[in-house]
Amino acid sequence: MRSNLSDSRFDQLLKPHFGETCAAKALHALRCRALPAWDAYIRERQAPERRPGDTPGEVYCRFLCQVRDHILELKEDVERMNYCLADVPKLINRLDDRYDVSLVKIVDEYYWTTITLGHKVPDLNQLEEWLRWLRDSSS
Repeated sequence: MRSNLSDSRFDQLLKPHFGETCAAKALHALRCRALPAWDAYIRERQAPERRPGDTPGEVYCRFLCQVRDHILELKEDVERMNYCLADVPKLINRLDDRYDVSLVKIVDEYYWTTITLGHKVPDLNQLEEWLRWLRDSSS
């Protein structure tokens, strides 16, 4: 998928003196609900493999497609539980009266937590253990 909005503008931002991280953050500042930022960790670990001849903008565009795919996967999960995507910020306790928390921002925070900071998502066994602790402490 090629996007005139992201890949060519991304590459144009690189020309004066922006690096790839700064260019992504500049685009995010302009369209924060649609264009996620990335840092070096996320770019190196989450962004699609570079192909010979790829411009940084093309790599960022494929990264946008990955973010879209994660949001679509989230949509399937929340709909299976009889919710919709609009419910997600409330479900994860990320409502904020000061600003609108977008799904792109939530995915960005997920990447930052799991990739940049290296925290692991707990598996079902870990979650069940925490629930047991909670039940035990309230009895």
